[in-house]
Amino acid sequence: MNGDKNPGGEGEGLDELLTRIWQLKRLILITPVAVSLPVAALAFVMSDVWEVSAALQVGQVGQVGQNGQFGQNGQFGQIGQTGGRPVEAVEVAIERVKSRHLLDAILNEAGLQEKASRNYFYKTLSVKQVKGAAIIEIKAQGRAPDTTARVFQLIADHIQKIHQELAAPVLKKLATDLKSTEERISNITESQEKIWQGRKTGQSLARMKHDETLLLTNLDYKQNILLSELRNQQTALEVALSAAQTFPTRFISPPLVSEEPVAPKRLMIVIMGVIAGLLAGVILALIVRSRRGTAPTG
Repeated sequence: MNGDKNPGGEGEGLDELLTRIWQLKRLILITPVAVSLPVAALAFVMSDVWEVSAALQVGQVGQVGQNGQFGQNGQFGQIGQTGGRPVEAVEVAIERVKSRHLLDAILNEAGLQEKASRNYFYKTLSVKQVKGAAIIEIKAQGRAPDTTARVFQLIADHIQKIHQELAAPVLKKLATDLKSTEERISNITESQEKIWQGRKTGQSLARMKHDETLLLTNLDYKQNILLSELRNQQTALEVALSAAQTFPTRFISPPLVSEEPVAPKRLMIVIMGVIAGLLAGVILALIVRSRRGTAPTG
């Protein structure tokens, strides 16, 4: 006959299905509570995780030369570009920072011995170049932000020491060139003073021979040209060695700790627990209803 329903519930409408499921509302409502409560408790007992970030500026060495390259300093009369360049390519410095051998040693020195904490540090470590600058951005997360900040400082100290060794020959050459230039300027200035002193105390220009006058005038002219070149060179070398052009690898600012913990996301965990509990409750209700519907009748 029309309207007969199968014992198993085949062919029943959506409204009837929902009605039957709602009859098990206690199960549907109790299950989310049963699931979400322990999840919430777990979320609130989990330790806070903080993010530490820092910006490491790669050191720079001033340079003087016609082509602006290391090794062309001291070319008197051929002064071209003056400026600075990183002690080491930023890409190479990044690989140094990410070196597992270096990080293992630094973590040991910082007292980060727990395997789980070390693994979490490696997992969250981010090292990348700031676009368009010789700056390395370092980020990592940990449950002890002070320890993570100390790790960053040890990294900076290690890289700075390496860069100082790389820059030492260039700085030595710049300092030597500056000293040599200053000595040449002093010698030429002293020589000119003796010439002028001789003219004042000796015979007048009118009494000097014509050839001797031309020779002294020409010598004085050439020395003035050389003196001008040497003074330009001196200025360029002083600029190259100035703090604006030559500086060590350093943090732009001390490592910064996030104002709020970045994990765990407690509210999100609780919400996900409630959603999971609701789904579990509906699934359990469907299973119970299905078993009741298929149970043999007396």
